[in-house]
Amino acid sequence: MATDLTRGPITRTLISLAFPTLGMLVLQQAYMYIDMACVGRLGKNALAAVVVGNVYSTIIFTISMAFTRSVLHFISSAISRRDYEEANALLFRIFTLATATGVLFSAAYFIFVERLVGIMAREPEVIRLAVQYFTLISLMPAIALPSMTIITALRADGDTRTSFWISAVTNAIDAVLCVLLVFGFFIFPRLGIRGAALAALISRFLSLSVLMTLVLRGYGNLKLTFPKSGILPARADASLFLKHFFPSLGEGILRGFNTFFIVKIVSPFGAAGLSTMMICQRIIYFLGIFSNSLESASSAIMGQSLGIGAVKRGWQSFRQANVLYLSLAATGIAAMILFPGFFINLFIHDPEVLAIGRIGLRILAFSALFFGVINLGGSGLNVSGNPFWSMLIALAGNYLIQLPLAYVLSRFTRLGLYGIWIADVSTHVVQGAIFLFIFITGLWHRKYRRDRAKEWILEGAAIQSGTSCPRIPG
Repeated sequence: MATDLTRGPITRTLISLAFPTLGMLVLQQAYMYIDMACVGRLGKNALAAVVVGNVYSTIIFTISMAFTRSVLHFISSAISRRDYEEANALLFRIFTLATATGVLFSAAYFIFVERLVGIMAREPEVIRLAVQYFTLISLMPAIALPSMTIITALRADGDTRTSFWISAVTNAIDAVLCVLLVFGFFIFPRLGIRGAALAALISRFLSLSVLMTLVLRGYGNLKLTFPKSGILPARADASLFLKHFFPSLGEGILRGFNTFFIVKIVSPFGAAGLSTMMICQRIIYFLGIFSNSLESASSAIMGQSLGIGAVKRGWQSFRQANVLYLSLAATGIAAMILFPGFFINLFIHDPEVLAIGRIGLRILAFSALFFGVINLGGSGLNVSGNPFWSMLIALAGNYLIQLPLAYVLSRFTRLGLYGIWIADVSTHVVQGAIFLFIFITGLWHRKYRRDRAKEWILEGAAIQSGTSCPRIPG
């Protein structure tokens, strides 16, 4: 059942929306950690191969931001107006676009597996293992993009629990299959690194199947059905959608290729450098799941609140979500600074990786202080109709600060790999400061207020001419 997010205590609403999503993300991370621990037992070359394969998966994940943010912006706004026909038409169109995009990427990845791996890896053993892994993982975009679209639509409708339970079951299946297929227990073949990829594909396909079944039958206010107005929207609606979609797409592509270039900078440091980077990033991302869960909750509240003109409530959701994030993440940040070796030993026992990772994890822990304001700020700008600002901040941070600084510090100073992580922290500090400035000064909602004023002026003129009826808010 849909939830009205425009009323009630904000902190309680944030918690009720965020914790099911948090649980889902924790389960996803649990799978990733089991996967990493399994692959880590195969050695640092196997971990490095997974890094190479996942570079291209990361590009897909960041591109999915364009679809999820468009879903949150447009569908939550339509639901807040009780325009469920429009919400379902938007769901169908965005789902179709996401599926087509995923299929195209999967086809391109599958055809050019060896060439793409060769761009990122140098050591023959890493290349051999990466080809095995990426050949299977290349099929993931065709599953992941439509899945993320449906999950985000459920959140826009105020339902975070359904996706949580689906994720709980499928990630449990994923974790069990990963152990069985990597090591070949019982009747299962020992597939090594290919077992990890196959387990991920099977579980994600099961998740998509369940999600598709729900929305095809109709769930809450959502039903995936062919729009009465046709698959193509009206020209004005299409123009509005594309103005929101393409900046988010641009931001996603920029973030994805930023990861690509970072891995390219790390690759000369060999399998030890790549595997250390993967372990440290996965560990630190555990803190990121707090900001991601609060981001989806805050975005849903902001989307519905702005749909009825409640700008103040949108600002309050951003502020209180940041306070909640810092409260939740503080203990984890302290633990990673004080006991980095403990966390790295959970995944690999290689002495070289452990020596590098102890310092690297301490450095990266400071980036986590800014995860909340960056994620919440980016989604807040998109929901308020300012996706271009979010794209510019990502562009400036990643391409004007992180990449040049990482390259210079790692190549021309004695810092080596540590210089890459220092560049990461510096980028987060600058981006976090920019988002704070935009929200504290109120710049984030100025475009929304201007667009709202124009809308009401046009409707007032139409009412006076007798060609329209007044809109009933909410």
